[in-house]
Amino acid sequence: MAKPSLQLNLPPSLVKTLDRPSQSLDSKGQRELTSMLADAVDAARVSDKEAARDMGYDPAYWTRIKSGEKQAHLDRLSRLPETVQREFVKRYASELKLTVKDEDATKQAVVDLVTAAVKVLERIA
Repeated sequence: MAKPSLQLNLPPSLVKTLDRPSQSLDSKGQRELTSMLADAVDAARVSDKEAARDMGYDPAYWTRIKSGEKQAHLDRLSRLPETVQREFVKRYASELKLTVKDEDATKQAVVDLVTAAVKVLERIA
């Protein structure tokens, strides 16, 4: 018998077209996923040309996605830079009333360095 999967997947979501910014909310008052994706790309300071290329879209098609005229395929999100993915997840989590903490890699590196230095000093002393 196969082991059950421990990975939790988000359920499929219908991505509706929208007129940015006039239709930035759906009927439940939640922001559209396509709009969140476009905003995440902007917030991560990734160019439209780079975002289109990474997701496999023609730049003109990406422009139509951003305007709400076309729909984005969210399965392509994983092709975008990590900064965009993190922005999207933060925005989506906020809509779901979840708290997402972004781990500060610099802070953790300093903690690791200080811990290592203390261990070295303990061995020397």
